[in-house]
Amino acid sequence: ALKVFGTGSRGSRLLGGHSRVFEDAETDLAEFFGSPAALFFSTGYLANAAVIQVLASCADVIFSDEKNHASLIDPIRLSGVPREVVPHGEWSGTLGNGYSAPLYVTESLFSMDGDVAPLDVLKQLEQTSNGFVLVDEAHAAGVFKEEGRGLWAGVERDWNKTAVTVTFGKAFGVGGAAVLCSLPLKELLINKARSFIYTTAPAPVIPAMVRAAVGVIRESGNLRKELWERSQGVRAILSEAATLAEPASFSPWNVKSPVIAFPIPGEDNALRFCKNMRKSGLELRAIRYPTVPKGAERLRISISLQVSRENTENMARELVRQWKAFS
Repeated sequence: ALKVFGTGSRGSRLLGGHSRVFEDAETDLAEFFGSPAALFFSTGYLANAAVIQVLASCADVIFSDEKNHASLIDPIRLSGVPREVVPHGEWSGTLGNGYSAPLYVTESLFSMDGDVAPLDVLKQLEQTSNGFVLVDEAHAAGVFKEEGRGLWAGVERDWNKTAVTVTFGKAFGVGGAAVLCSLPLKELLINKARSFIYTTAPAPVIPAMVRAAVGVIRESGNLRKELWERSQGVRAILSEAATLAEPASFSPWNVKSPVIAFPIPGEDNALRFCKNMRKSGLELRAIRYPTVPKGAERLRISISLQVSRENTENMARELVRQWKAFS
């Protein structure tokens, strides 16, 4: 792709920035995730902004999970459509809500807690309501289900009533994002989504690398198995620390995903704990307001196979040791 197309895209895709590599990537992504169509974007933030802007123009209310990512919250606010914040995961309360055209917006795997949305209830909303379901699979794509198709995109869908955003800078190891959707919605996005129309296209090498990454992801069942084994191993080690904290602080412990939240309430506490860890040669980042509410500060650990099993488990053991000594 670098040899054929060079390093830059020269402009927006509707002007000089389009090339066949984008179409090839979109075809491969739609086939991989099982959607009728896909539209490539520079980032997940732009993809979410685009699809929410277009869908909101047809909605009379937007329901949004309270722990949704900022890239979902911001375009919902900017849409001007009335919104209702759903207590985390409690989507059953929106069934039969009385609105004529609701838009339901959620992540599938939540990036700060590592827990999963109630996909069975969302499926019921898709099947029984007049609304539309948008699911962000940024942290699930490449990791969950057969061949890494994610939690929501990889199962049978009514694509006239749902759309999915996926990003490729996490499990796929590249960058860029896509909206998976119906053909009519793709046409609407191309013609009406401002974050698609008025931005420079990604360098053509990005969708080319994503195409290659799809092939790797598809054949990486053993890597996914190893990822889950390491995640469970780390959780088992960290469970020693759970007995030292109030149970409510460790609500994510029943979650089984590669994203692990280790709550340390209080901004000063979280920062001080991370400083102690750095003295042991381990870099952990404190997640604090405004990314999480005040009082919900935490360490956020995302297991990666780029770090050896030995180093990963040593990190978990040192975290427990530091936690036992922390006051």
